[in-house]
Amino acid sequence: MIAVDRGEGLAKVVASGEPTPLGGTFDLPGDGLALQGDSVLFSSAVKDGTAPAGLFRVDPGGGVAPLVRSGAAAPGGGRFKRIESVLTAGPRGVVFSATLDDDREGLYLVRGARVRQVAITGNRLPGVRGQSIASFDAVAASQGRVLYAAFGSEDGGALVLAGRGVIRPVAKTGSRAPGGGKFEGHFDAVTLSGKTAAFVAELTDSAASSGLFLVRGRRARLLVPSGVPTPVGGTLDLDGAQGMSRVGAAIVFRASLLGDLAKLALVAVNPN
Repeated sequence: MIAVDRGEGLAKVVASGEPTPLGGTFDLPGDGLALQGDSVLFSSAVKDGTAPAGLFRVDPGGGVAPLVRSGAAAPGGGRFKRIESVLTAGPRGVVFSATLDDDREGLYLVRGARVRQVAITGNRLPGVRGQSIASFDAVAASQGRVLYAAFGSEDGGALVLAGRGVIRPVAKTGSRAPGGGKFEGHFDAVTLSGKTAAFVAELTDSAASSGLFLVRGRRARLLVPSGVPTPVGGTLDLDGAQGMSRVGAAIVFRASLLGDLAKLALVAVNPN
């Protein structure tokens, strides 16, 4: 079952066994779940329906609408086989990752009834000469833009911003990192708010093994390196940071603490 709390206690949104707009019944849980205003986005398998799975939106009144169904033709070729994750990209946009029937993996943007391909494995990795996208890692979305980390077909990787007619690498293997050193090519956690991106990146040729960076437009700066003391003791270990998001002005994420205190912490960094 999926439930939400809108200030009056938990209320059911949808449950396994209930009928779907594709016929048959929902078989939860799926891999994707997100909030978009007062609506809920989720993926689910479907039993005995016209499609084996789909991506759905539930509006505040309880109406359920399918956004994408497995078996449908995917932009750029192939058919959707499995929907992996879902993110909101503003009040009307939805970003999801999917596996196709030819086993390629892609990122897609939904606006209204239109589905658009953002990136797909096998295509050129932007900013990395001679390499194609082998797989995706962390993804964030905002206002129709998508920020995604991708690994190349050989060594290396890149963090790419796509949307509004622009596709450009924000950081990539071997490029210089603000504060010293070079980006190693692993971007463990990312978030996007309008035109401002934040991300954790592993580093080489640096005193710190990784750092938290902020990018506004084309200007990047180091906010926090690994190894700095924290207000509760111990030092911050950014390697493998996860779950990054913006809460007001703060950048919030999960990271490890080294020392005698907690091994895992929820960290908030105010970039101002």
